[in-house]
Amino acid sequence: MDIEACTVPTGSSITDVMQAIDRASTGLAVVVDSSGTLTGVVSDGDLRRALVAGAGLDDAVDRYMVREVLVLPEGFSPGQRDALFEQPAFSTRAPRWIPLVDAEGRPRNLVRSAEIATASSVGLSLGRAAEHRPALVTVLGGAGYIGSVLVRQLLAEGYRVRVVDRLFYGRASVDELVHHPRFELVEADVRSLSSLVPALVDSDAVVHLAELVGDPLCAHNPLMTFEINYLATASIALACHYLQINRFVYVSSCSVYGASPEPETILTEDSPLRPVSLYAKLKIESERSIRQLTHGGFSPVILRLGTVFGLSYRPRFDLVVNTFTAQAIHDGSIVVFGGDQWRPHIHVSDVAGAIRRCLRLPLEVVGGQTFNLVAENLTVDELANLVADEVPTATVTRSATVVDRRNYRVSADKARRMLGFSPERTVRDGIREIAAALRAGVIANHTDPRYSNIRAFTAAEMGAAL
Repeated sequence: MDIEACTVPTGSSITDVMQAIDRASTGLAVVVDSSGTLTGVVSDGDLRRALVAGAGLDDAVDRYMVREVLVLPEGFSPGQRDALFEQPAFSTRAPRWIPLVDAEGRPRNLVRSAEIATASSVGLSLGRAAEHRPALVTVLGGAGYIGSVLVRQLLAEGYRVRVVDRLFYGRASVDELVHHPRFELVEADVRSLSSLVPALVDSDAVVHLAELVGDPLCAHNPLMTFEINYLATASIALACHYLQINRFVYVSSCSVYGASPEPETILTEDSPLRPVSLYAKLKIESERSIRQLTHGGFSPVILRLGTVFGLSYRPRFDLVVNTFTAQAIHDGSIVVFGGDQWRPHIHVSDVAGAIRRCLRLPLEVVGGQTFNLVAENLTVDELANLVADEVPTATVTRSATVVDRRNYRVSADKARRMLGFSPERTVRDGIREIAAALRAGVIANHTDPRYSNIRAFTAAEMGAAL
């Protein structure tokens, strides 16, 4: 590891130290004096707890660092390693990193404690190239349609994952994970700062998915939508900004492009925004509130998703690809309203993959950026015909009535160029996987209210009324 990336001089501000920790992706900074001698270490968690307790971002790190540092000499012997393990401070502090120092006490490397434990020879090279990979990712809304897929991908990559979710749609999507050693579930409403802030303090990155999703649901309860989709989002971003959680991914929507006057024109991230729903309007306002906080440290990424499709651990059948496929399988008929409206589409697994890329890439690349995530642009008619092609027994019924006025084609060229984003699943792939799950009975009843955001919400309201 290049220890210089996480080495800071005494007197450095909390802001500067947090930026150094982010660049090195160690979760730890090494503090040295004017001669380069090690004087202390400090973790991002230490600094965030200090901020919550009243520290200022311009405060010198010296006040908050650990001065009694556990170290090993370069080229340490097995006996020196064993002596380190026998120190009481080693078991009480359980340090993740151990500095290696030269004869003058200058830090030369950082090694993981787990690697030291398996080292058997003097001078074994333990340093590894730093990856831009945060250790703990907190996923707000991690039990939902996208979140439940993302969480499993993060765990498979070796992250620790904390999910904060009110579990409005149930906990079945994460039940099998609760005993995973790197998974934690916090059942809480993101509107409750007293529950949310403790979950953020030791996070290395935050992915925000905890909003009410879809035009019908947001129109049904505008006040709650305003509270969750704007006020809570703005508060979450402000808290992450203050706590110097610099990796922040906000999941927005291509709905912000609304009704394009020239639907044949392919829209980019810089195209005019023409929202036609409360859901889209509050997405725009949330984007603005997040973007205003962007500075050299806080580096949020905004992802505007096309209409998502595909299987998830929390299935949804209020999304057009999934809905058309279910209609074709169970009803034998696909109902199309209008038909010439353009829609961008992306598979739920590809969304999760793009989020992971945003967590891995250097902040200099992704920080402060907005990306469209789209695999294919299809008209509603083209989509219906594609489903009918995969389910030949189904017919397509068309109505001239246009229920949804959104109409836009969207480019993902920026995401491909800067993120290396390359969707792995086509709309046809999604149709096939949904059809196979329905035919196999994996999803017994696609009309179950649990699989529709608006129907789940109204069913809960009716239950509460009773």
